[in-house]
Amino acid sequence: MCLINFPNLSEKECSTINFENIFTNVLSMAEGFELVSNDGVTFKADWLVVKQSNTLKTMLESFGIDKNSENLESIPLPKINSKVLGKILQYCNHHRNDPPYDETKPFLPDFITNWDAEFFNVDTTFLILLAEAANYLDIKSLSDALSYILISIMKGRSRDFVLRALSAASNNIFKRQSEAMEQTVYFFKHNMIFFNLFRFLLETQPKLTAELTEK
Repeated sequence: MCLINFPNLSEKECSTINFENIFTNVLSMAEGFELVSNDGVTFKADWLVVKQSNTLKTMLESFGIDKNSENLESIPLPKINSKVLGKILQYCNHHRNDPPYDETKPFLPDFITNWDAEFFNVDTTFLILLAEAANYLDIKSLSDALSYILISIMKGRSRDFVLRALSAASNNIFKRQSEAMEQTVYFFKHNMIFFNLFRFLLETQPKLTAELTEK
């Protein structure tokens, strides 16, 4: 189940992202596996790219599929659109030869390279979309990096804002329009990006999110 549902990004929201360049680079990857986004775009990726997703790796291996398999059917990804999938595959292709990611170690800012910093230089809405997809695909290195960045964004907000956001997210206020919540609903109705951000972090990074409320 998707934690966050966003409509397709507008032209303005995507203006800082060179999707044409991303598609050109990703679509020219070595053939092997075909991944199909929910808007019907097919991407080709080899085993070194695909295996970074624990979701895909586990699924393929359960059917006896590995890097030497041939005549493979396309893999549909109904929860990810082409803009997000293209961006994620660009990340995986860049990190294709990295050593195995150690999930037991705490994530440190030094883990983010100059290339990564440029890669993550997009608006907050798109960062949340990437984080949701990385979580769904179970790409640990990308999920941890995005969580660190999103937490950093939130650290610039006041403690009162953080507490109200966490309360709103945990109670799913937009489904429970009770009179007691009207003030909080009003507070967040023009801040849906932050509401969705907190809802995602609350679900995926409860310990890191809790740190935001500390004095």
